[in-house]
Amino acid sequence: MAFHFTDVELPLLAMHLKRIHFRSALCDARPHMPAVLHLLSGGRLHPELVRAEVLPFNSAAEALPNAGFKPVFVGESH
Repeated sequence: MAFHFTDVELPLLAMHLKRIHFRSALCDARPHMPAVLHLLSGGRLHPELVRAEVLPFNSAAEALPNAGFKPVFVGESH
């Protein structure tokens, strides 16, 4: 899941030539909340094990191959 609060420049031609796809969509998590809360309360879901790190967008090429976490890439604010 990601939220996009600012415009981010993408190298579309380079992405196209390397067959990299970017997809973005909205999701409705509300219908899943009772099941998630049930898993949390039963100790079957451990959100503390999920790691994320916010990194600058231009570091994606170096960060992705060795990511032991979910990287979140952000562009500079305009």
